[in-house]
Amino acid sequence: MECCKGNQEVIVYHGSRVEITPDFFCEAVWPGSYEAGGFDQTDVIAGSGGRIRNSAIIFVSSGSTVDRLNMLRGDRCVWLSNSLVCLLSAADADLNPAYGFYYKDLYSVVYGIDNCKRLLATSKGDVELVYFDNVRWDGNMASVVPKPSVNRELVNFGQYLGFLESTMEQLAENIYSPIRPKRLRMLGTLSAGYDSPTLMALASGVGCDEAICFDRTHLNEEDSGESIAGYLGVRPIVLSGTAWRHLQKPEIPFIAANSMGEEVRFSAAAETLAGRVLLTGYHGDKMWGKRTKHLGPNVVRGDPSGLGLTEFRLWAGFIH
Repeated sequence: MECCKGNQEVIVYHGSRVEITPDFFCEAVWPGSYEAGGFDQTDVIAGSGGRIRNSAIIFVSSGSTVDRLNMLRGDRCVWLSNSLVCLLSAADADLNPAYGFYYKDLYSVVYGIDNCKRLLATSKGDVELVYFDNVRWDGNMASVVPKPSVNRELVNFGQYLGFLESTMEQLAENIYSPIRPKRLRMLGTLSAGYDSPTLMALASGVGCDEAICFDRTHLNEEDSGESIAGYLGVRPIVLSGTAWRHLQKPEIPFIAANSMGEEVRFSAAAETLAGRVLLTGYHGDKMWGKRTKHLGPNVVRGDPSGLGLTEFRLWAGFIH
């Protein structure tokens, strides 16, 4: 997006899977009516978009730290994108090939949305990494604003489970809305752990009937959840965790996302992922772990897993 001071128009450069209406544009899903376009009024959203509200536009980032918005402020214009690569290209900006700490800077997201490194130096100024928060453009200035505060009563397991189930039901209604101009379908993942199976146990009840099962992790450890698929009544899509090694330079979009590239095995699933809403369960190990010390709104994580998909998913055409 290109926003210039004093100009009532905002220019949006977008791909073929971005949905356009008179009041909003998005590549996103959220628990609410698609037609109402209220993705700027919730903290539960996957993907990104922009929503006109009164005399301003709210640019909405994903409600997680496996995605982000990227913003570059100029003297007169502000550029925003869900892709760091596309932002740099549109602004004709370059990173510094002699700078040796991009990995460290992008890894810092594990320290939480209030403590991570937010700025990446470029030839045209600092790019601001906007995790979880939204950006408000009023025609003259871009301001990072928090997502709306939602009051939820989660004082016992029953209330928590009810929240998860009702949210999944509303997400499914949004995903499969007949009003959507671009058809979407849910796709799960199943590993030998408990985070993705927990998510699939919820999603299988609202129409998610397929799940990707990689036979091995990026560290070449056995990790297939194929046997779990049978218990949940979903069709396993079994893929080799090392098939990416036979592709032509598959690491590029994954390294461009967070300088790590550990999700590169998903490159072998590109055709399967097109037009899907991918459910992964990253961070579940900390949310549900017995010894996790840092649970709270700051989203402190154990590792940056999932963030490596943020560029690849836009190229492959799916929502994470």
